[in-house]
Amino acid sequence: MNQAEEQKETHLKEYIWILKKRKWTLITFLLIIVFVVTVGSFKMKPIYRATTQLLIEKENPNILSFEEVMQLDTSNSDYYQTQYKILVSRSLARRVINKLDLANQPEFMPDEPGLLGKLKQWLQRSFRIALSKEEISAAEAESALVNEFLERIIITPIKNSRLVDISAEAQDPALAAAMANSIAQGYIDQNMETNLVASQQAVKWLMGRIGGLRQKVEKSELSLQKYKEQQNIISLEKRQNIVLQKLSELSSKVIEAKTNRIELETIYNQLLQLYKKPEMIESMPAVINNELIRKVKSEYVELQREYSDISKRYKSRHPKILRLKSQLSLLKQKIASEVDKIANSMKIEYEVSKARERSLNSSLEMLKKEALAMNQKGIKYGALQRELESNKEMYNILLKRLKETNLTGGLISSNIRIIDKAEIPIKPVRPKIKLNILLSVVLGLLFGGGLSFFFEYLDNTVKTTDDIERYINLPLLGLIPAIKSKNGIVPESITNDAPKSTFSEAYRSIRTGVIFSSTDQQQRSLLVTSAEPREGKTVTACNLAISMAQAGNRVLLVDADMRKPRIHKVFGLDDSVGLSSLLVGQGELKQAVQESKIANLSVLPCGHIPPNPAELLGSAEMKQLLAKLEQEFDRVIIDSPPTIAVTDSTILSNLTHQSLLVVSSGRASRDVVVRCKQMLAGKQAKLLGVVLNNFDVKHGDYYHSKYYYYNYYYYGKDKEKSGQAKPAGAVV
Repeated sequence: MNQAEEQKETHLKEYIWILKKRKWTLITFLLIIVFVVTVGSFKMKPIYRATTQLLIEKENPNILSFEEVMQLDTSNSDYYQTQYKILVSRSLARRVINKLDLANQPEFMPDEPGLLGKLKQWLQRSFRIALSKEEISAAEAESALVNEFLERIIITPIKNSRLVDISAEAQDPALAAAMANSIAQGYIDQNMETNLVASQQAVKWLMGRIGGLRQKVEKSELSLQKYKEQQNIISLEKRQNIVLQKLSELSSKVIEAKTNRIELETIYNQLLQLYKKPEMIESMPAVINNELIRKVKSEYVELQREYSDISKRYKSRHPKILRLKSQLSLLKQKIASEVDKIANSMKIEYEVSKARERSLNSSLEMLKKEALAMNQKGIKYGALQRELESNKEMYNILLKRLKETNLTGGLISSNIRIIDKAEIPIKPVRPKIKLNILLSVVLGLLFGGGLSFFFEYLDNTVKTTDDIERYINLPLLGLIPAIKSKNGIVPESITNDAPKSTFSEAYRSIRTGVIFSSTDQQQRSLLVTSAEPREGKTVTACNLAISMAQAGNRVLLVDADMRKPRIHKVFGLDDSVGLSSLLVGQGELKQAVQESKIANLSVLPCGHIPPNPAELLGSAEMKQLLAKLEQEFDRVIIDSPPTIAVTDSTILSNLTHQSLLVVSSGRASRDVVVRCKQMLAGKQAKLLGVVLNNFDVKHGDYYHSKYYYYNYYYYGKDKEKSGQAKPAGAVV
């Protein structure tokens, strides 16, 4: 087992130990919780629950559902969440309350108000002076009845479906079923009434809208007709089509005329450039392609050939040659004349094309102006026409919707159906007595355990060896178990009466610790004290002295508790002469020191209680007496008063060689013990350690103690085994 597991196991055992220690707190709290819950469960009136199941389909309203006006979306969860809220609405609750007359049902009748309730009613009536007493009372009663009714209604939507459960709770099972069914039916009736009212309102609204639209349609028709008469429009669309067709044809002609004019203009400009060069003019395509010129040129070529042949035979003055020259000259003139004609013809054709182009452009502009004028007329005409058509369309739609609404107004169906009606329940849903008791046990254990840990947290007493090491910071010399006899008395001389008991063994263990802590044999005096009374210092001093005497040491037990001396009673001695007598010089040491029935153990009782114990214990006589006693005895054990109560122990701790602090487990406060330690830590005081007394071995800190006792018996059992007499004395 590693360190982490060991630490975890240690903490778990600490918790178990705390629960065992505080078991009565846990058990008491548990019993109270279980008792209260059990009694309350049996006294509770049984509550029955009845459930009606509804199917809520998507709603498709007939009123104003045309897409052009509005689209209602009921596919999302908002629609169903709204329906669930309607199911628990106050209006529906009032409908059901009136239907079932719940105001007169015994379980809905208000109880007589207590003192606080009457005070509240008085304050409300005092400050709400605007209403009369009857109105205030009726309004409060109705509101309280509705609130109580709604508290009994449970709406449970079924996941991934359109079903919803409506549950009602009541003391009367038949009433619970009636409430659930009435809510479902009332919800359906209210839904249908709402749809019917909406349909009637829609009809009224539609009739009003239709009358207004009828007037708008008539007004639009009159405006359109008046405009047609003013503009002399019979059929604007046909006229616009004709104009557009003409405009298209004329545009084509203008383009064609412009193209022709450009071609003729180009040819004419070439002709002007080549006019002074006849030979170049004849090369123009228009001249070359002329049939007459081609024919004349052909004749001219024949005459040229003939002239060439004749000129070889005849002289230039020969008649044939002269005739041929004359013919050739005539042919040239004819060609030139034809070229001039062609040029004039081309000029005329060019001028004609220009004039035609101008005429077509003028006609086109006029037609454009006419088209624009018609377009302007068409804009207003179209606006009037569209307004008329829109009004007619809205009028026809509303008229159709009015007919449909009138037709279906009396046939409204609900989108809500009852799937299963509520039946009268047989078993109540509350109280669940077994479950309540089981939960009360669990809660009682949890809170009782928490309360135990809280009390343990508040408890700052020294309980365990860890507390000694952690807070006191002193060595632990031993543990004294908490032993109780049958008669409830723990004897101060148990070490002698029951030497084989665990209690006696514990004191022998302390004796060993004291001896090992005293390295110097001259340190023979030992002071036994405690922080507060009743921590067992006298018992510890007596039994420690007995155990040392049993070891063969000559031991003197000194009763220095001059406030409440007790040692003389433990050993049955006379205390007429004692420590106080020696300190005031009224007795002899041999007379004051008395032998006990235990071998090697002598006792110096307190003597008469003086008025000034602190002054006597701090006197030089006390110091001299201790020195003398240490010379005559091997061990001097001094029982002193509690340290916190008086200063006697502080004075004695500076006179003795060693001091032993007795702490009662679960009784002594940590702060008080620490304060006691500080008071005992004088210049000459040597605090050996702590004895943890009254330690609960059975339920105590087994796992942190360095001391473990293998057997534990009650003193009564040890006494019976040892056969010794019953001792006397009480715990001090």
